Amino acid sequence: PKFKSSNTQIWPVQLCINELPPSVRFNKNYILLGGLWCSNQKPPAFAFLEPIFVHLNELESKGVEIHIPGKGKQIVRAKLLCAVLDLPAKAALLNCHQFNGAFGCVSCKNPGIVVNVGRGRARCYANVADTEMRNHEDHLSNAKDAVN
Repeated sequence: PKFKSSNTQIWPVQLCINELPPSVRFNKNYILLGGLWCSNQKPPAFAFLEPIFVHLNELESKGVEIHIPGKGKQIVRAKLLCAVLDLPAKAALLNCHQFNGAFGCVSCKNPGIVVNVGRGRARCYANVADTEMRNHEDHLSNAKDAVN
């Protein structure tokens, strides 16, 4: 490990170039650092991510001019295709409860139950037939609530 256990939170935003061949797409030499939060607290999700989203939207709409040897100047655009997040970051971004809290499942509206596991406890979301599932509109509503 790079660090021993500490209270420091490190939240990187890493970008990859989808048009690269799969064999090198996720090679560390081709991963771009889009943002980095390092503190003893979690970042305020939207204060941290908003500038990144603003720049990504600009890269999608306007692009950036680059010089390609043999081809001259070209406008290159970028688009966010997906995000890979750990569960605490996913909950913050979706404005939902964390995975270990009541109603913390991002797929359903089941509050879950707390069960004893070994010397601790865990929240389980039982597969109940009448559980209401979350839908696209639910996630959009949560997102609107988070930014307002």
